[in-house]
Amino acid sequence: MRTSFSFGRHFLLFSILIASFTLCSPCQSSGGNGNQIVYVTKSGTKYHTSNCRYAKTATPCKLSDVAGRLSPCSICKPPVLNADNSSKGNEPQVTPKTSHMATITDTAVIVYVTKSGTKYHKKGCRNLSKSCIPMSLKDAIGKYSPCSKCNPPTLDNAPSETQSSKATTNSNKSKVAEAGNSVTVYVTKSGTKYHRAGCSSLSKSKIPISLTDAKARYSPCSRCNPPK
Repeated sequence: MRTSFSFGRHFLLFSILIASFTLCSPCQSSGGNGNQIVYVTKSGTKYHTSNCRYAKTATPCKLSDVAGRLSPCSICKPPVLNADNSSKGNEPQVTPKTSHMATITDTAVIVYVTKSGTKYHKKGCRNLSKSCIPMSLKDAIGKYSPCSKCNPPTLDNAPSETQSSKATTNSNKSKVAEAGNSVTVYVTKSGTKYHRAGCSSLSKSKIPISLTDAKARYSPCSRCNPPK
């Protein structure tokens, strides 16, 4: 009788040890989903792995039960539940590198459309005589087709942002040159300065000349301060 009682007591203790080992064993994956076991404390706002220092007084539970209301511990880094209901460790997210290949800056290219037309055009196209509405090439591509007469840019031949910038710079230089040719200043037969009309230095001779030509051969008068 005593032997039988002793055997029963040892069997009960052995069963308790097995149950304790199962609860305290490290977190194992159950098919890589919310069934993984994590540990939480009564008043904490984080969940932990079994070997975390905060898990000593924690209670085991399923990852799927805590993922929506608790956040993962930043020290032990327990698994997290993804949108597809699969768990994954807190691995740093790698941002894919953006290709440095040049792309068409179709938002910087301007074309023109009319109120009722179905084509887009270059500036100056004769089909724009009644209305001329500016629009980016990107917006025009989806709604209009290119005009066969003025042959506007397409995504295949649109100038890049650098080319557009150079074209703008050259255009500005041309405008400055044209402005210089339209401005008239005055020089004398033997002088080295150019002047405004009415300058006292022009009392003996007064020869009109364009500002562009004057700047190439003369310096501005310090008295009348002509355009430069």
